[in-house]
Amino acid sequence: MNKELTKDIVLEFLQPLATSLELFVVDVSLKGTMKHRILGVYIDKPNGISIEDCSTLQRLIDEHFENFELSSSISSIEVSSPGFDKPLTYDWQLSNHITRVCLINVDSQEVKGRIFSTGENGEFTVEIQLPYRKGVKQTSELEKKSFQFSEIQSITIIPEIR
Repeated sequence: MNKELTKDIVLEFLQPLATSLELFVVDVSLKGTMKHRILGVYIDKPNGISIEDCSTLQRLIDEHFENFELSSSISSIEVSSPGFDKPLTYDWQLSNHITRVCLINVDSQEVKGRIFSTGENGEFTVEIQLPYRKGVKQTSELEKKSFQFSEIQSITIIPEIR
C-alpha cells in the first residue's frame, strides 16, 4: 500500500527529533512539485530560536532521514523559525512577543492590539487603541483586554518599523 506524504506523517517523524533538542515543531509545509518537493520545518522554543538551533535540528534530521519511510518524496528540507507570517501555536510563544502588535481572531472578530502581559494558564492582555469616532476628541487612552489563548482562533504578530 502506497502512503501519501502528509503533514501528520512528517510531524510524527520530526517531533521526537525536535523534542530531543528541547525544540517545538510549530508548523511544517510541503511546497514544490512532485519531482522537487521542499519540506519547510518551523521550530520555536520559549526563549526564542537561534541559527544554531536550526542548524542543529537540520543535521539531526539529515542523520535520521534515511529512516523516514517517505524520504524519497522530499528533495530538500529547510529548517527555520516561524517568522511573523505564521500564527502563534503555543501560549508560551506570547512571552517572546511582549510589546509587539498582534492581530487576534476571536469570536468571529479581529482585534488589533499590543501584547501587554502574559499570565498563567494561557491568559494574556493586550492594549487596544480606542478607535477614532467623529465628533469625539481622540485620547491616548488604551483599553486593556484579556484573552485566554485556548479561546482564540488565531493570533499573528504584525511587523512594525520603528
